[in-house]
Amino acid sequence: MCLLAFANESYAAARTLSFAGGVRRHSQIVSNTRGPQMLHTHSKTHPAIADWFTEGLGKPEIDAILSKATIRRFWAKEIIFRSGDLAKHLYLLRMGSVKFYRVSHDGHEVVLGWLMPGEIFGLGTLLPAHRLNYLGTAEPLNDCEAYVWDAACIRRLEISYPGLAANCLRISLHYVAQFAERHISLASYSVEERLAHTLTELGDRAGHATPGGVEVNVKNEQLASLADINYFTTSRLLNKWQRMGAVKKSRGKILIECPEKLLIEMP
Repeated sequence: MCLLAFANESYAAARTLSFAGGVRRHSQIVSNTRGPQMLHTHSKTHPAIADWFTEGLGKPEIDAILSKATIRRFWAKEIIFRSGDLAKHLYLLRMGSVKFYRVSHDGHEVVLGWLMPGEIFGLGTLLPAHRLNYLGTAEPLNDCEAYVWDAACIRRLEISYPGLAANCLRISLHYVAQFAERHISLASYSVEERLAHTLTELGDRAGHATPGGVEVNVKNEQLASLADINYFTTSRLLNKWQRMGAVKKSRGKILIECPEKLLIEMP
């Protein structure tokens, strides 16, 4: 059995994927019996966005910020907000996962991000002098909970805790860097490399350990969009990997059985 842990190394170094044994734990909520719940992460590959949000703040300040939020529950496929809507709320995902996407001019859904617990979205709310719109649509992939601050509240918190604005700028720049890397990969790597990287990274962030490997709840078209590859090429490569014993497909799920085989050519 091969379990997944994607080593965060450059493709350019060897043009192959490197893995280490075991499955890293993902961002999760840890109960705090003396105050609001805190967010922690155990992933080395993916940054702790929630930790960045509160960097430089003590526990009393963090508790005060979280206490001003409303904890809201969203059901699977319920739209949290749509692309183009006025940015009125800031969200810190507490539980579940959210698909962030836009719809192209020809009606195709383009997935921009797969948000996990500890990630923040709706950052346009933080700018007091402008009326910004949400850049994409946020749709839960399963039942979710999030800390939610309205625009007026989060701006008051920025005044009370000046470091909060700088922390949110850092988070915004991180997302910009992610899109830059995604754009560079279009010019630098083959479709097979991009799909392998996208699938293993998704398994690292959102996969579930099973006796047979790491299971990812993702549809072919969603995976194709995240890897910037067309649907038919994605299906062809997944079928190839399944014949090789690297993955096993089922409806809406992909089981990563042996990730090191993903870039091994068929004989």
